[in-house]
Amino acid sequence: MKNLGRALKAGVEGFAKAFKPARFVAGGISVSCLHCKGDLFRDQETLLNTSTSLFLDLGWTEKSRTALICERCGFIHWFARKPMKEDV
Repeated sequence: MKNLGRALKAGVEGFAKAFKPARFVAGGISVSCLHCKGDLFRDQETLLNTSTSLFLDLGWTEKSRTALICERCGFIHWFARKPMKEDV
């Protein structure tokens, strides 16, 4: 029973860490917010569908992009290539 409790605790901590704000590197440069100069972001994969592809039911052909959302001010930064999380 002790092991189950430890395993559950480790799982919850890992889940929380995955959704915690993080620092990112894009193109070898640390990302900072263009608006407030903050350096903590939440990342989100987003599909950029065009109205034509949706009308023709071709939304599956669209590529996803990564959005980094500034934790301080909410400014959204778009990246065609996924930025890497920095080790903290």
